Amino acid sequence: FYSFIHSFIHSFIHSFIHSFIHSFIHSFIHSFIHSFIHSFIHSFIHSFIHSFIHSFIHSFIHSFIHSVIHIYL
Repeated sequence: FYSFIHSFIHSFIHSFIHSFIHSFIHSFIHSFIHSFIHSFIHSFIHSFIHSFIHSFIHSFIHSFIHSVIHIYL
């Protein structure tokens, strides 16, 4: 009976550790990838909007100045 309990506990601990490690790694990787993708998308959108606005303003000012110069000349 004692050996049964001993083997049960041994196998339980072994199984538990194995399962825990596997599950932990899986969750960790999943959350890491999720946060990485989220950060990447956020950065990408931020850069895109920033560049778009910057270019738009730049072009607008450039065209405006060009037109004004053209009119006066």
